[in-house]
Amino acid sequence: GVDDAAVQVLCAALATNTMIGSIEMQRNLITSHGAIELAKVLLKNRCLISLGLGQNRIEDEGTCALASAVEVNKHLEMLDLSETWTGDRGLIAMGVALANNSSLGIVRFCNNHVSDDGGTAFAALLNKNKTLQHCVLRGNSIYHSTVLRINKLLARNRTTKSEETPNKLRREVIKLHYQLYKLEEAKSQLLEQKEDRNRVEKSMEESEAAFAKAEAEHKVAQQDLLTRLQAAKSQTANYQQMLVTLTDDHKIAEQKHQVELAKAREAYDKEVELRKAAEAEKAELDAKVAEQDGMKAVRIDDLKKKI
Repeated sequence: GVDDAAVQVLCAALATNTMIGSIEMQRNLITSHGAIELAKVLLKNRCLISLGLGQNRIEDEGTCALASAVEVNKHLEMLDLSETWTGDRGLIAMGVALANNSSLGIVRFCNNHVSDDGGTAFAALLNKNKTLQHCVLRGNSIYHSTVLRINKLLARNRTTKSEETPNKLRREVIKLHYQLYKLEEAKSQLLEQKEDRNRVEKSMEESEAAFAKAEAEHKVAQQDLLTRLQAAKSQTANYQQMLVTLTDDHKIAEQKHQVELAKAREAYDKEVELRKAAEAEKAELDAKVAEQDGMKAVRIDDLKKKI
């Protein structure tokens, strides 16, 4: 059967396992040491809801360790500690734990070594518990009156539980209605967001179309500007070439003009000299003519005298 060593291996696996919800290890060789190891696991485990350790020699030490874990654990719902050699100390420790526990619903404590004193103390502690609905204590030395007292407390818890169920259902219905309202509200918001998204997408499409059109127009204008710029550059080059040609022609014409001007000046100077020479020659001829005229007049006078 399963002994403490096997329980230790199981506890190591339970430390990381989140799937196992029930463990039944009745009629084995588990002692208080194995129970203490299981108690350590219950302090942190959130998946285990049922633990059966009946017919193992756990004794008070192991039951007290399990009770300490039950006081902290909020998920265990059923615990079987029947025929585990547990006495008053173990049951009272479990009562202390149940006073602060809100998840455990079934506890089996059959055929143990519990006296009426232990049962009475357990009943007093159980008065604070509101969730335990079944606690099997047959096979112990507990008086019938004490068992009736415990059963009365358990019946109270069952009644409270049965009354809480409709209230819980009503709360769940209200919660569902509220969630439905929030869902409808979220749906409406989602539709609005979808419409906003469609509007944004449409606006983006229009913007993209306008941008594409503007970009095409820009490309056309850019191409036109480039063509005009190229034509202007070509025309400028032609003008520059014409300017160079005109400059060269101007220089050549100016040189010709200077040469012609020099020739004209030279001709003018010659003309002036010729004119001066002609005028001097004329003056000399005039003087000679005057002299001849004078001499002619003298001869005429001489002839007249001779005549």
